Amino acid sequence: MKKHLMTNPMFYFNADGGAGGGASGGGSGGAAGAGAGAGGASGDGGGAAGGAGGAAGGGQGGDAGSALGGKGASLGSFLDSISDDNLRRDPALEPLRGKDATEAAKMLANAQKMIGKKRLEAPNEKWTDLEWNEFYKTVGRPETPDGYGLKPPELPEGLPYDEKMDKHFASLAHKAGLSPKQLEIMRGGYTQYVTEAFTGHTQSREQQAAEWQKQVEQEFGKELPVKLAQASQAVQVMGGDELLTVLNQAGLGDHPVVVRAFAKMGAELAEDQAAFGQSRTGLASSPERAANEIAELRADPEFMKAYNDASHVGHKRAVEKLTQLYSVKNGNK
Repeated sequence: MKKHLMTNPMFYFNADGGAGGGASGGGSGGAAGAGAGAGGASGDGGGAAGGAGGAAGGGQGGDAGSALGGKGASLGSFLDSISDDNLRRDPALEPLRGKDATEAAKMLANAQKMIGKKRLEAPNEKWTDLEWNEFYKTVGRPETPDGYGLKPPELPEGLPYDEKMDKHFASLAHKAGLSPKQLEIMRGGYTQYVTEAFTGHTQSREQQAAEWQKQVEQEFGKELPVKLAQASQAVQVMGGDELLTVLNQAGLGDHPVVVRAFAKMGAELAEDQAAFGQSRTGLASSPERAANEIAELRADPEFMKAYNDASHVGHKRAVEKLTQLYSVKNGNK
């Protein structure tokens, strides 16, 4: 019976490989047993022997076939199961070399999913500008730098937003072919770096100012209110708010050397005022003079208007002046 000896070309992928092998083995054993039975038919008991031989042959053949069939699904590779030599050697199937049925099926499924999707070619240094621009467009670069739509980031107080820098960033990003997401990452990193540097610098200046203030307090002791009032008034006489702003922006408004110099200048101006009986400087070098000037200022409607109105352009200066005069007035008590 030749049909029992045929080999299934998909032997390794037959879910019922064991059963198939068993049937094949059983068939071969059965044929052998049948031959033995036929040979013993002419003698007594021959039929029984033949029958037993057939049964034994069938059983053994079935067991052997089942063993081979059970191992069939794990033997060889997917390519080894292909009967067509040309197809089995096709270079296109080389990635499947050594892969079993499950691995081959997964690769085929992934390949099927990619059908219809646009394949992005890797950049090449020999590309023309046209090819580069087409690539940049594919990966998401906007048509123009303005297409990035940059908005002012959140910055700490005192750190101004630099719109020119953002436009420069957008221009460079467009030239480099960056997508909006890539530019966002680059710009965010730069903003974080600048913010941390600014915060660190601010904290350092504040610490330095605190140390200088402590030195000034130790140097002037009880005379501190008078010295500060003299220094402040000297600054107003020599340069006004503009000079004070420059000193503070440079971080020198609290420097011991600066305070000492202006305090000395203020004291000399006060002596000149006392010697010539002039009041143009408004300096007070004693509690008595401070008390008199306080009374004069409180009687001045324009001064009190600035002092009481927080929105007035001269409010800050009026408050500082009156505060300093009270400090001088009460400093030596």
